[in-house]
Amino acid sequence: MARRLGLTPEECVGLACHEAIHGTSGPPEWCPHSRTIEDGCEHVEELHVDRLGGDFLVTTSPLLDKEGERIGSVHIARDITERKRMEEALRESERRLKRAQQIAHVGSWELDLKTNELSWSDEVYRIFGFQPQAFDATYEAFLETVHPEDRAAVDAAYSASLSEGKDSYEIKHRVVRKSTGDIRIVQEKCEHIRDASGTIIRSVGMVQDITKRTLAEEEILRHVEELERFNRATVGRELRMVALKKEVNELRVRLGEGPRYPLDFLEE
Repeated sequence: MARRLGLTPEECVGLACHEAIHGTSGPPEWCPHSRTIEDGCEHVEELHVDRLGGDFLVTTSPLLDKEGERIGSVHIARDITERKRMEEALRESERRLKRAQQIAHVGSWELDLKTNELSWSDEVYRIFGFQPQAFDATYEAFLETVHPEDRAAVDAAYSASLSEGKDSYEIKHRVVRKSTGDIRIVQEKCEHIRDASGTIIRSVGMVQDITKRTLAEEEILRHVEELERFNRATVGRELRMVALKKEVNELRVRLGEGPRYPLDFLEE
């Protein structure tokens, strides 16, 4: 502690903790030492201390005299700066993942087959029309969101992947948002995790809202079909016109007259 403060141990003797470490004229409200002196219990506090150059987990335990009276406390300060940095990096990574999932309309989920506990990322809740973390998700709750006409196929696809020992499965289906009745189209992909014996113990998957893409693809297909119908109708009319012109030309030739319509292009 003396090295942290830039002093020798001898120079620390007699210093008030709040002055030396916090640079204040009195103990702060959350001071664990003050609480230990007051109630004789151990107290723990997580602190960021600029003078010590980082984050610390401070524990204070009562110091007693021979009669058992409280005369002070023993402080232990553990440097947790690196741990805090790692925690913040993890939180930032989670924030970025949530943002990326929100932008791409892709959610992730995990089902523990031993406990039947299903966990959804925030984006899965949004895709299915719920507020993030609005309720404890279960496999049954998931099936309730699936369109009634697709429910049996979705359940069969997942159940078969387990019973047949497949490593993964993929399915496209509709979901119905209960709050609005809005129908969304999603793509589901799942991989199974096995234990050391090869038994499937967990399923990890993703769900992507592909409604806009699917509707756009369907619109393009409709447009292509319309163009093909128009092309067939146009070509048919053209062929009929060519046949009619050939017939007129042949009749004129029989009458000793020259052909009326130039059809040389048909010979090319």
